[in-house]
Amino acid sequence: MTPVKGYENLTDAERSLFIRAHQKHLSSLKNNERDHYGLGNIVEVKANPQ
Repeated sequence: MTPVKGYENLTDAERSLFIRAHQKHLSSLKNNERDHYGLGNIVEVKANPQ
């Protein structure tokens, strides 16, 4: 996995949720749009305890 700032601070459950949400997001895009939203393009991820 490409290093994403803040990913190491997430719990296992938050990491799993992040990966599932990202995969679901990518599956909703056309092939040519996916290149713009790959893991390499994510700047930072933060936990939201709410």
